[in-house]
Amino acid sequence: MSFPTPYLSLIILLATLYPVNIPQIIGIITKNSRNSAKNNRIKILFLLLITYAFLICMVWLVARGMIKITLPKSYYWYIIAIIVAPMLIFLEYMTGYICIILSGNTPRGISVNKYWQRQNIIITVFTILIALFEELIFRKIWFDILSSSFRFSILATILLTSLIYGLNHLYFGIYTVLQKIISGALLGTLFCLSGGSVAISFIAHGLENLLISVIGGEQ
Repeated sequence: MSFPTPYLSLIILLATLYPVNIPQIIGIITKNSRNSAKNNRIKILFLLLITYAFLICMVWLVARGMIKITLPKSYYWYIIAIIVAPMLIFLEYMTGYICIILSGNTPRGISVNKYWQRQNIIITVFTILIALFEELIFRKIWFDILSSSFRFSILATILLTSLIYGLNHLYFGIYTVLQKIISGALLGTLFCLSGGSVAISFIAHGLENLLISVIGGEQ
């Protein structure tokens, strides 16, 4: 069975709209209070990896051109990606700080989300792999479909993909959603400026997750 390109593109968008839903539901249903919080986090992250891998494999089977990792033409984009990683962390902290101020509360210090605290090597590896899958879905696949099949402008594509990317972090709270919308916009801009190289946005995103894992491991 074959579908016209716009319909196929729409099906792919709907299938990848909120991939975190399935592992979260399974994780809640199978949550064991006797297990440590760390073990429960590992289980949810593993389920999320499986979900992302399945979706990407399905997209590859029906539209192989969308799963293509391109490299930038200039080496300096790798340097820029490394520089952007701490900028992402700074933007997310500032977004959270402003949200707390606007809510009428007073920030008492800087700390990573409790989900990131007391990390181990397994969680760190999982979060870096998840960064790769998120870039493939929310940058590569969504950008290709919105800009090519539906003729969205670059600005509209960046805004919409950032919103969807942020909403996929709703599990962590509304502040995190806002933080991820901001960082998603920066990652989307980096993706576009680097010539559509998902490798560059992944380096920035993966390094951000690595840095946060290191910081969280110290708390």
